[in-house]
Amino acid sequence: MGARLYDFGIKFVLVGKNSPTMKQKLTLIAFFALFLTGFSACKKEEFSEKPLKYKMFGKWQVEKITRAVTGQAPVTENYNAPGDYIDFRENDDDDFEQSLDGDRAIGTWTVNIDDSFVLRYSFGSLSAKLDNISESRFQFTGTTRNAQGQTETHTYYLKR
Repeated sequence: MGARLYDFGIKFVLVGKNSPTMKQKLTLIAFFALFLTGFSACKKEEFSEKPLKYKMFGKWQVEKITRAVTGQAPVTENYNAPGDYIDFRENDDDDFEQSLDGDRAIGTWTVNIDDSFVLRYSFGSLSAKLDNISESRFQFTGTTRNAQGQTETHTYYLKR
């Protein structure tokens, strides 16, 4: 028969020579404390807490793009076909692929601290500012210069 010992809510049964030593008890308590700390610290990061770059990753279907040239009325082009997309790839090169009406373009992209970003194509670049983003919707507005040197504003409406 052994005596019962209660220590920190953990029940140990003392049986002759096989009773746990103080070192074993403390090791067990430390293990449980680390386990509980590690388990409670594992929390999935909410979408709203992620940096913009991580929110942008993946393939987005292009619904429409509104283009406006300084001094002219805006023109909206509707896309919405499965082949109309922008794919922000998650790799070391930060490259993206854009396909609109079968015309493919590739380039690189960078995100700045102020949630602005730049899309660099072989034919120029688009300096953009985030309008809004969620898990299923993404809207941004950017400016570029056309071949005549005029400023163009493009607003992209994307969805997943």
